Amino acid sequence: MDVLTRLVLYFFSLQALCCPVSCAEWEAEVIKKIEVLTTSCVVIPCSFEYPGVQKSHSQLRGIWYSGNARDKFIYHEDDTKIVENFKGRTKMVGDLGSKNCTLEIVEFKNHDAGPYCFRIEIPGGENFSYKDNCAQVFVTEKPEEPKLHYREKAYEGSPYAITCSVIHTCPSHMPELTWSRGGKEEVTTHYKSIGEGKWEVQSLLTFVPNEHDDDADITCAANFYGGMNSESKMNLRVKLKGNTLHITIPVAAVGATVVLFGGLCFLMRRKYK
Repeated sequence: MDVLTRLVLYFFSLQALCCPVSCAEWEAEVIKKIEVLTTSCVVIPCSFEYPGVQKSHSQLRGIWYSGNARDKFIYHEDDTKIVENFKGRTKMVGDLGSKNCTLEIVEFKNHDAGPYCFRIEIPGGENFSYKDNCAQVFVTEKPEEPKLHYREKAYEGSPYAITCSVIHTCPSHMPELTWSRGGKEEVTTHYKSIGEGKWEVQSLLTFVPNEHDDDADITCAANFYGGMNSESKMNLRVKLKGNTLHITIPVAAVGATVVLFGGLCFLMRRKYK
């Protein structure tokens, strides 16, 4: 193998090793659309790529703007450049050095709906607006009702569980789930991301029902960040244990009836004989 061939092979090998970094394109991955509860908050997942070597957070400047106007900044590291309506309500929760441009908006308002786009600026380098990958945010005024999952029948003296869950867009201010039932019970709460900019909070209520719980209503209420509330209710049906007193009395009554009827038959038979 001659020197020229070796140099060519070395060049292509070097290019293959470096390309994953230096050949990156201006690309962004942002949630396409999401519905937000008014007065609550939303966290918009976002990641981006840019050509050249990866830079630190301090070497990058991330900007979010309204898709309808590039000079209408809803987030900027210089607060004076943010439009009045969004001042104090937006925060970059993603690390730009890790190519994460995730944005949080709190106290969402009815007129906040619209496309939001990300822009990266590299001081002393290039700037790029990812206008083809914007997040379309819609607003709803009706909070989602909690979903309840439970067995149709409960049994007196046996553990019984009810699960209450609700979907939301505000992981920094999780909804609070509360139960109407008082007494001895155990409540555990779990949180998880379900993708597409949505999260779920789940509450598990466990208790041992008694005879007084039969036909009782149990309510799970969801209290969202910003003051909105919703609730769901279920009716508890408890199968009671057998009571020996209830069983003995009917059996004794039947036995007395049989004896009495037999005695009457015996007397009538002797009379007619």
